[in-house]
Amino acid sequence: MKLHVNDLIERLYPYFEEGKMGLLCGAGISISSGIPDAFTIVKNLLEYLGCDTDDIDSFFSAKGDNRGDLPIAFEAIVGTLENNIEFADSQKDFLSLFAGNFDALPTQNHFFWASQLKVNKLHFIATTNFDTCLEQALDISPLSDSIIVSYPNSCDRLSCLEINKKIIKLHGSMISPSNIGTTIDQINNKHNIDNINLLVEKIFKKKDHSSVLIVGYSCSDGMDIIPKIQNLGRTLTEDEKVRIIYWQYKRNGEVFEWDLLKNVEDTPELIKVKNTCRDFEDTILVAGDLGLFIERFSGIKPVFHDGTFMLNAPIVNPSFVLGTLFSKAGLFDIGIKYYLKELEVINQSGGQQAEIKRAICYRHLGDAYGLNDEIDNSLKVLKKSVIIILRSNEKHNKELAESYYALSETYEDVGLIEKAIRTAHKAVKIYIDEYNDEFHPELAKIYSTLGEFYMKDEKPEIGLEYCKKSLKIRMEYYAERHPDVANTYTNMGTCYSAMGQKFYDNAYICHFKSLEIRKNVFGLYHERVAQAYNNVGYILYRKKEYSSALDYYKKVIAVYEKMSKGFNFYLVGATYENIGLVFYEQGQNAESLRYFFAAYEIYYNIFRDDTRNYNFARLFCSIANACISLGLCDKAEECLNSALLIAGNINLPKEHSIYGKIEQSFGHLRINKGTKF
Repeated sequence: MKLHVNDLIERLYPYFEEGKMGLLCGAGISISSGIPDAFTIVKNLLEYLGCDTDDIDSFFSAKGDNRGDLPIAFEAIVGTLENNIEFADSQKDFLSLFAGNFDALPTQNHFFWASQLKVNKLHFIATTNFDTCLEQALDISPLSDSIIVSYPNSCDRLSCLEINKKIIKLHGSMISPSNIGTTIDQINNKHNIDNINLLVEKIFKKKDHSSVLIVGYSCSDGMDIIPKIQNLGRTLTEDEKVRIIYWQYKRNGEVFEWDLLKNVEDTPELIKVKNTCRDFEDTILVAGDLGLFIERFSGIKPVFHDGTFMLNAPIVNPSFVLGTLFSKAGLFDIGIKYYLKELEVINQSGGQQAEIKRAICYRHLGDAYGLNDEIDNSLKVLKKSVIIILRSNEKHNKELAESYYALSETYEDVGLIEKAIRTAHKAVKIYIDEYNDEFHPELAKIYSTLGEFYMKDEKPEIGLEYCKKSLKIRMEYYAERHPDVANTYTNMGTCYSAMGQKFYDNAYICHFKSLEIRKNVFGLYHERVAQAYNNVGYILYRKKEYSSALDYYKKVIAVYEKMSKGFNFYLVGATYENIGLVFYEQGQNAESLRYFFAAYEIYYNIFRDDTRNYNFARLFCSIANACISLGLCDKAEECLNSALLIAGNINLPKEHSIYGKIEQSFGHLRINKGTKF
């Protein structure tokens, strides 16, 4: 409903008077405090690294929804820079230079919320911000006992603390850059810190407070506190849950909006908020000009402080850093461009160190090529990476293992499954020799991938055992609702599916768990969510629940429509192929052919060579079966011969199921034609 500012004050006034409302605030309250906003900081960093203007524009429009969102979390960007920047002066440290730009001063927001805490109108203030603006507004030391700082490994101490009249610094404070570095590293590696989880529970579980107002916080940190809020929403009883009031900033004069969040129309911005608060069903959405509300409520006027962001330290590898940032943002073609520029620089230098840098750059370039569906280029440069490291006089075990792993994935992309398995096992051996631990966290992703490889090699029972190893590691290392856990569930699901009909229910459970995790972490419109929809659809198809399968396949296409990224992607091709299979099983052969040909067009645009890729062998069999049913026998024979050629070209073993499928289809074709071949 629409409210005048005075009516909104009247609605919120009881929450303040009761003194049982806490505040969770994010970066939005520190705008104009002398700290540039995240977009300005990232733009300045990209410019400093020598990024082309057009590429900067692409970076900020990568999400395709015209809102200028960062394509990856700010903490992930900072973590990427910290992990990859090499300064000319080896004594320079990115985080120290980064922290030097945060000399902030309090604004209207800080003074208002601090004043409400002082007079007990707010129960507590929790913030994800590093700055000390709230402390300055309260005129207290950042080291005061009134501040709860989430230092790493402080869980036992924090569990005993009461949060009444406290400022809770969820991500640490600028008074300790090393703490910020640890926090950013944890976020960048998608690993929730135990003590942050504990504090989030104190915030969103009723005790001496009953509601939480969220301001200046976009709910976009899907690897940080958002999963914990979601978990609490699922596990707390209704009596234990606080009431959330979420403030969406809008410039709309003296007009404000007030409604239950669940009743408000979805927008790209609100989808993230709805995902976060999904199980806090009585969450209220307030939309309007927060600055105007504060001024009318308290008389505190806006305060503005200008700020800049500077590094002023020469960087040795700017193009490599840009390549990594753009690849993480999903802009692989731009990432490839910068990796190639970095290789030009490396090639002009000499020595053993340059060789290792070249190998590392080749590995990252190979990953980017692979993710950009340039498979031949990926294979070529990844082989170079491995050869360079093997020829080195120094040991670089981790780099060699990473290059073997990346190469194994590319072998799988071109259908060389046995070669992919052998190469992945080389990476496993290196890690086990290095760490003397077969359950080291570094091995989780390789075990999960081996599960997928063995499934494709028609050894799903072996694949399942590797997936279980991966799940054991990831469940110990991460929270359950984590994207890497979702990846392992996905591969477990494909193994169960390949093990036959009696395991279809197990497969469905795994794929559905993966889907739920990905929706919670990434929102509804993300490629990983589309992949999960496709997997659930496929197992429903195997269970002969064709109508439900089609519903999930349509959701895949809807995701790509929302993402505004077009349809020339492998997953879209695979989904078209799966839709074709559903129509074929329902006897709608002409319709199935339409989708099979659409899949072929996408596969061909990606892989080009349709004589050496298993995807085409599988697809040609399906096209042949539909053609046989339609009496198109010559076309069916052509497709089956093409499938046989591919199977031979990629050296599939004679016991592979594709040969049985081809022979079965030839049998149907003979019956249909009444002839023998």
